[in-house]
Amino acid sequence: MRNADTYKSLDVWNDAMLLTEIVYDLIKKLPEEEDRGLSDQMRRAAVSIASNIAEGEARNPNEPGKFAWYLSVASGSRSELETQLQICVRVKYFTDSDISTAMDLLRKIGLGIKSLISKNKTDK
Repeated sequence: MRNADTYKSLDVWNDAMLLTEIVYDLIKKLPEEEDRGLSDQMRRAAVSIASNIAEGEARNPNEPGKFAWYLSVASGSRSELETQLQICVRVKYFTDSDISTAMDLLRKIGLGIKSLISKNKTDK
């Protein structure tokens, strides 16, 4: 039987948690008019990445494909957040330098998710 906290040992989950902290700090720099717009979207996307990794890992291991499905959702949220950060640069809310750490983590998380999806397919 799998431990319910197994996801906490995953590097990709820990990277996603760190990314969420960074995004919350970046959001503080956005103009007030973005409080209910872009910042809200960015928060939800960042939280979704770590949350879906955790939920997928904690699901019943006897449900084939569930973990991969949640990883796919996390991957979509990762791409969404990457796009939102790039929008912030294009509209000059942030510079490339402001988001460089977040972008590096997004790339690392993307690779980690792909690796877990591959591993999940071979474990069946």
